[in-house]
Parts: sequence; structure tokens; C-alpha cells
Amino acid sequence: LLSSEAGRSSLPDAHRIVLFLQAQSIIYSRHSKELSEYKYAGYGQLIRTIDLEAKNSTLFQEGGGALLSAAVELANYTLISSALNAEQLRREQGLEALQTAFDRCVPVITISSSPTDMAVQVCEHICNCFATASTFEACRQRIAEMPSVFSNICRLLQFPELPRVSSAAAQCICSMAVDTLLQTQLFQSGVLWQLVPHLFHYDYTLDEGGVSHSEESNRQAMANRLARISCEALACLAGFRENTPENDGVQNSLRALLTPYVCRCMRTENNDSVLKTLNSNTENPYLIWDNGTRAEVLEFVERHRTSREQTSELFGAEFQLSIHAKELIVGDIFVRIYNEQPTFQLLEPKKVAMDLLDFMGRYAPELTGQLKKPANGDLIDIDWSSANANKMSADEKVTMCTEALANLVSANPGVEILLIGHFHLIVAYLRARLYPKIQMATLKLLSLAAANRECVQDLSNVRACTSLFVLMKDRKEALPLILSTLIALSSNGQIVKEILEYGGLLYILSVFCSSESDPGERLQAAELLTKLQLLSLAAANRECVQDLSNVRACTSLFVLMKDRKEALPLILSTLIALSSNGQIVKEILEYGGLLYILSVFCSSESDPGERLQAAELLTKLQTDKLTGPRWTRFITKFLPPIFADALRDSPNTAITMFDSTNENPELIWNDTTRSKVRRIIDRGVEDLHRAQSSNPDHKWDTGSLADDTCAYADSVTGELVVGGVFVRLYVANPAWAVRHPRQFATELIEKYEP
Repeated sequence: LLSSEAGRSSLPDAHRIVLFLQAQSIIYSRHSKELSEYKYAGYGQLIRTIDLEAKNSTLFQEGGGALLSAAVELANYTLISSALNAEQLRREQGLEALQTAFDRCVPVITISSSPTDMAVQVCEHICNCFATASTFEACRQRIAEMPSVFSNICRLLQFPELPRVSSAAAQCICSMAVDTLLQTQLFQSGVLWQLVPHLFHYDYTLDEGGVSHSEESNRQAMANRLARISCEALACLAGFRENTPENDGVQNSLRALLTPYVCRCMRTENNDSVLKTLNSNTENPYLIWDNGTRAEVLEFVERHRTSREQTSELFGAEFQLSIHAKELIVGDIFVRIYNEQPTFQLLEPKKVAMDLLDFMGRYAPELTGQLKKPANGDLIDIDWSSANANKMSADEKVTMCTEALANLVSANPGVEILLIGHFHLIVAYLRARLYPKIQMATLKLLSLAAANRECVQDLSNVRACTSLFVLMKDRKEALPLILSTLIALSSNGQIVKEILEYGGLLYILSVFCSSESDPGERLQAAELLTKLQLLSLAAANRECVQDLSNVRACTSLFVLMKDRKEALPLILSTLIALSSNGQIVKEILEYGGLLYILSVFCSSESDPGERLQAAELLTKLQTDKLTGPRWTRFITKFLPPIFADALRDSPNTAITMFDSTNENPELIWNDTTRSKVRRIIDRGVEDLHRAQSSNPDHKWDTGSLADDTCAYADSVTGELVVGGVFVRLYVANPAWAVRHPRQFATELIEKYEP
């Protein structure tokens, strides 16, 4: 340059200036870090050059614009090197010069423009300059006074065929979004219409396929890059990024266009994950998204993007996907889909629970008959689609919401605590007899809440039991769930009292004593009666005892002993409680309870605890003042007399004696005798169970038990037995201490007295 003829001319040489500017750009690009400590000293000339060239009438003639391109490129490099240069640029009217150049170059860019065109390169550099300048508040204030900047940025986003300049424009938006005023101006310029389409040009299979590619040469890679930056720009505009203010207008538009779920993902996930979601087919409680919904969004956006006038005052916030109009949406959740996918992990289960409760509360006056219908009919204002599911009836909506709430409580332990304070609402729906589906869904919810002690305490204040009693008659199919709920609720003393006061005993007994009831339901009723101690309370009441004897409660228990082996401990404890009443003791004997109890006592397969319960029950039955002697007499028909005494003295000793082999003056007992006794008892139980299963009124036929017959007859055949003592063995062992010496001596004298 210095040796050329042009170098000695007094006139300015544009080519020389371009070379000087390019040389500086090269230096800044290579030594940006070293130069970052210094302020660029040539802004005065550089800004004047940009301004003059931007206003040059020959700018777009062939060969023109090289000086402007070089000057703007250098300005960009100086700002990249040191952001502090942006303040100097502002003070010397550099932003205005850049705006002028921007206004000249943006309109000439078209779909046929090339990435190497001067206007395209100038616009890319200017976008980068504005992006850097936007990090300073004073610069942002100046930019806010340049409305054409925002429309120019929006226009540059229309050219995905020019990915570098479009990406620079999107990156500029990210930088400007730290200011609420700039956010709003971009938003009102229609930037959303330009950014949203780029999101749907993303192809997640490019990176996941594992094929190496160059982002600069691969067209899809460039489209993916633009999609990522566009996604980031939208997130910044909405205020989803740190240091960017929340913008309600942008958020409302994005929630409508991209759904609340995608907006939440934009806050918490990386852009690749968000873009993959937007370009995949998904159906979960948060999102219904497929080719049809994408096409619908793009058609709506394209209509507004290409319109010459502002056609949406809300900038898309009014948009509704047609498929969503058929769905019930509460708290950003598609209720139908959540009920189909109840194990889906919700992001904010507590918030969803409160939203569902609030929604249910709005319809309670109408469905429970407490008040007139709400003025707005069945259109309920909910988060993001107030007209959703407006063709559904009110009871359908509440049924779905109640099912969803039950599923949510089931899948998220601890959430049930939020029901406290709302049980008056839940119980009100439990009483909605015109809507059985609501009742069933509410019952399921109530049964889940009953597992929480604090919820049970709150339930004790709303008198839920009477509603459950009515359901026991109205909804036979719900009996297992109702009984399990009552069992859980009975841990609260206040509710136990309420069950008694409001006639719960009769309802429960009607299930327990019915031969038509399912065995499982009868077992639940027995468990409930035992847990509530209702049978023991009833046994202390003459009228209850009379009622129990009329419905053959004991035979129901006997049948259950065979049908539900797992319930034996519960049944035996119930019988022990009942046996404190003489009338019940008599009934147990008359209907063959002895055989059922002995079958447990004598079985080697029974649990030791169950055998001990059976022994304790036999002990208690023998102590009854009126029927006890009969019990002892019948026990000795199946077991030697020493067992009756042993049971009264020590149930554990009686079990040990039964399992061991003995031959002493008071007992001859071995495996053969033991096996025979078991067979006789088991056969008697089978016959009795068969008869009582079909007829609860069937009594035990004791007439077949003659006075001289017993199950252990083989062990006494050929032996002289006096007062329960084998005389032969006593003579052989005279030191043996008999149990009843007076009785033994008396019977010996009587037997041989002339």
C-alpha cells in the first residue's frame, strides 16, 4: 500500500481504507484478549465512515458496500474484544450510525440472497454489535428509542436459508431480553411469529444418529443450530432465564402456542430436550402433541406472520388447539390422560391436588343440591383453556377430577394431608346419590385418606360414617372398599363412637351374617367388628345378644374358619370376645363350634399362635356357669378327660400334652390314637361346614354321640378305668399323684360296693 502510486495521492482511496480496516479486524480477531485492556481510539473516524457509507446512494451498486462491510466488521470485533467499547460507541453516536446502516441493508435481503452478499454480512455484524451493546443499560436505553431496529431483527428471522444472519438476529434477541422495555418492543414487533417456526425445523435424529457432520456445511445442522438459538431467544423473552425479567405477555402467548408443559420444560431443561419434545409425538398428562397439533400451530403462526396488518392483539395468547377443546384440563393436567396413566410422575403433585380440589368445589353446590347452579353454567375458568371440555356434563367432570385426585394421592404418599379442611366437600359428594360414579370415585379417595391419622382426625368432624352406611345398601359392589375404609377409620375413638351411635353395628352385621355375602366381605366385616369391639359390646347388651342369636352370627364365623384360613386369628379372637356371654356360648356349642375349634387345636399344620387361641377359647367356654359343664362333657367325647382339666389349668400344657406320647395312670396317648382323633374331628368339620355353607341355621347333630362312645376308644379298650384313672397302670405306679384323689377313691368304693 505504501509503495503504490495511490499511496502518494492526496485523495482518499476507498480500497486502501478497506484494507486498513480489514487489517485491524485481523489483528483484533487474533489478539482480542491482549487488546481487551485498551479502548479503541478510532471510533470517531470509524463511526463517520459507517454513517457516510450507509447513506451513500451507490451502496448497492456493483462493487459498492465493501467499505461499509469492513467498517461494521471492525466495530463488531472491537466490541467483542472489550464490551466497554460499547459505551464509547454510544457516546459518539455509533448506535445511530449502525441503525442507519441496518435500515439500508435489511430491506434488500430477500429469499434469493446469498450468505456472501454485502448486505447479509453487514446485517450479521450489526446484530452482533447490538447484542454486545445491550449488555449496558445506557446502550439499551438508546436502542429502545430506535423502533426500526426491532422490525429489522424480525425481518432477518424470516430467512432460514441464511442461517448465520438469522442466528445472529436470534442471538441479539437473547441479549436484548435482559430489559423489559426491549422485550416488549420485540414482542409487539411480532418476533414470536418469526421465532416459533424455526423450532419445528429441528431434527433430533441428526445428533442421536452418531454420524459426524459439519455444522457449517450440513444444512440440517445449520437448521438445528438456528432452532436452538430461537428456542433460547423465546426463553429469554419470556423471562425463563436468569437475569431476564418475567414477561407475562410473552409467557401467555407461549403457553397458548407451545402449551404450559413445554414452557415449563423451557425453564428447566436444555434446548435440545425442548426441541425434541416439540418434534416428537407425545401423549401424557401434560402434553398431547402430534403431527396434527404441530400443523395447527404452524398454520396459525404463518397466517399472522405473513399478514401485512396486526391480526392478533394478544399476539397468539388467544390460540387454542382444537384437540384440547375436547379435553378436561385442570391445573395444566389433561385429566382423562392422567386417569389412564395414573403412575405418571407429576412435577408438582401438591399444586395439582389443590387445583383439583378447587375445581371440584366449584361444582359442589350444583351437584349436591346445596345451592343453585353457578351463573356461568359448566364453563369454568381454569388455567389455560377456559372453554375446554365444555360439552361434558358437570358430573362427568367431577367424576374425572375425583378419580384423578384419588390416583394422585395413591401415587404420591403425603399428598393426602392436603385433603384436611376439604373433607366436608368430599363427604358432600359421597352423599350425591343421583351420581353413583361420583360416589364411587369419592369412596376410593376417602379410603386412601383413611390411611393417614391426621386425615382420620379431620374426618371425625364431618360425620362421614352415615354416608358410608347408606352406600353399603345402595352400592353392593362397593362393599369391600367401604368395609376397608371403615376398618381404617375405626382407629379413631370419635369415629368408633359415631359408628355405634348411628347404627353401624346393624349394617356391619347384615354383611357378616349373610350367607349371600362374598366370603371376603364377611371376613372384612368380622375384622371390623373385632377392631371396633362391637361384638363384645353387643354381647353385654341383652337386645344385641338376642339379635345376634337370631341371625346365627357364630355359624358365619365357623364357615369363615374353613373358607379363610388366613383369618383364623381374627375369627378366634372374635369368638373369645363373644364367649363372655352365656347365650353366645350356648349357640357356639349347638352349632358345632366345638368341632371347628378342636380342628384348629388338634392340627399339626396350624400356627402355634392359632392353636393357643383355640385352647384359650376352649378354656373360656368351659368356665361358663350354665353351659360350661356341657362343654367339658362334649370335649371328653373327643379328648381324654385329662385334656379338659389341662385346658382349664394351662392351655400351653394342653397343647404340649396333645403333641407328645404318654402312658401313665391318667393318659394313654400315642400317634395312632392322635391320628384317629384328628380324622374323626376333620370328618365332622367337613360335614358340618358343607351343611352350614348352604344353610346357616343347620345345627350340630349331637345325637350320634352316645354316652359310651368317644373318639379315643381304642386307647381305653380292655382297660379298667375308674374316675379317669387306668387302674392297671396305677397299680404298677402307686406313687402317681392323681388329679382328683377324692373322686378316684369315691368311684372305686362305689364300683366295688355290694
